[in-house]
Amino acid sequence: MALRAGFDAKHVREIDLQRASDEAIWSHASTDNAIIITKDDDFVKFAHLRGQAHLVWVRIGNCSNSMLLEWFKAHWPKLLDRLRLGDALVELR
Repeated sequence: MALRAGFDAKHVREIDLQRASDEAIWSHASTDNAIIITKDDDFVKFAHLRGQAHLVWVRIGNCSNSMLLEWFKAHWPKLLDRLRLGDALVELR
């Protein structure tokens, strides 16, 4: 099951950053004008201190991939609105 919403999404594995530091991932996202979607709160400090990239901080507990995708579908319109408004950090609960 996949969320098809017209955006190009890549996992860090696909761009050889699976073992990279958070800083390297942030730098890559900033350079590529990408949005980082993560459950890792370590990226929040980059959003506050460094800017440039955008961050979607997913605040949901452990769940299956299918449950996560369903959760994203429910939050997708709000998420897009916030990003279009230019929010650098969007926290989804």
